[in-house]
This record gives sequence, C-alpha cells and structure tokens, in this order.
Amino acid sequence: MRELVALQALSEAYYRSYYFQSEKVIRMVEMLAEQSKFSDHKRIAANLLDKFRKDAPTAAVPRFELPDVEKQLVTLDQFKGKWVYLSFVRVSDPVCMGEVETMAHFYDTIARDSNHVAFVTIVCDREFQKMYHLLRNSRKGGRYRWTWLHFDGNYKLLEQYRVASFPTFILINPKGEKQYSVTPAPSTGFLLSAPWRRNDTGVEKKRFFLNEY
Repeated sequence: MRELVALQALSEAYYRSYYFQSEKVIRMVEMLAEQSKFSDHKRIAANLLDKFRKDAPTAAVPRFELPDVEKQLVTLDQFKGKWVYLSFVRVSDPVCMGEVETMAHFYDTIARDSNHVAFVTIVCDREFQKMYHLLRNSRKGGRYRWTWLHFDGNYKLLEQYRVASFPTFILINPKGEKQYSVTPAPSTGFLLSAPWRRNDTGVEKKRFFLNEY
C-alpha cells in the first residue's frame, strides 16, 4: 500500500514540475520499478515512466504559422529569444475566459517590466469570427492587448502540442524549448513567480523538495 501511495504521489509531483524537479521524480520511480517485490507495482512504475517520456518537455516545440485578428500570418519564430506564455483557449468556454481575465490582470505589469516575455493565445473555436468578435466588437476586447491567433483548423498542431482540454498553457523558454511537462494556469498564481521573474541575485527562487538545491 505504501508503494502504491508513493507511486501516486510521484506521478502528481512529476506533473507539478514547476515545484518539483522532474528528473529526480523519474529516478525515484525507476528505483521503485527495480526494487519493488510486487509485479503489479513494477508494471505501474513502468507505465508511469513510459507516460513521463511521452509528456516530457521537448528539445524544441513545434513551429506554427497562424492568422491573427487581421488575418496576418504570425510565426512562433517571431518571438525567438523570449519567454512565450502560450495558451490554447476557446472563447466560448467560461473557464477559458476566466483564465484570460486573470492574464489580462497581470499582462500590463509583465509587459512593462519584462520586454523579453510574450503572451500568445491561440483560439481553438472553429469559427474565426468568434475571436474577431471578442477582440473587436466586445467591451472587454480592448483589455487583451497581447498576440491572439486562430488555430485555423490545424488539429495536427493541437496534437503536436498535446492539447487535450481547454484551456491549456505551455511555457516556452528563450531557447525555444518547452520549459515544463505541464505549465500552471494563471489562476494558480504562476505569473507572480514565473521563471522570468528573478530575485536580486538573478537566481530563480527555490522550489520545494525534490528540487535541484
């Protein structure tokens, strides 16, 4: 029972990689897979390791070229060298729009203090007009002053980014790599302590146990 609880806890820790260093979580699951006396536990650990490999941050995220609200094509390469907080949303979904409102609350401060950070939202409603109406015809549209793009029916892109539900958030680092296996949503308070926010020594603040310190 203790091993099962440990495997469950390690699985949750891996998908909270903002708090826990994923490499150390993987090593602990590997140890359980090797040393457990129970075949079922070994199988569960092996399945977890396989899932971790599939969900691991990639060396380079997939590129895209998508239309903005004026139907001008925007590429991911245009944000090269910046942190990109990428969000996949549906404007018809109240949960998504709640997260968008939270992003809007922080955006002006982040844009003012961090010129190396870009917000990019990809709208995944099938109709382009839903994004256009939100940004151009609604009272709230003027608050959302970052880059908005339409997925343009590119379901392969959603598969490549492993977008299985909405909203989904992905942090891309200045090297063009996915920073975390799972990126926290704005409502978690992530934007208050994201990795582009450094302390006075220029070092990212400490995370909890299973971290690199």
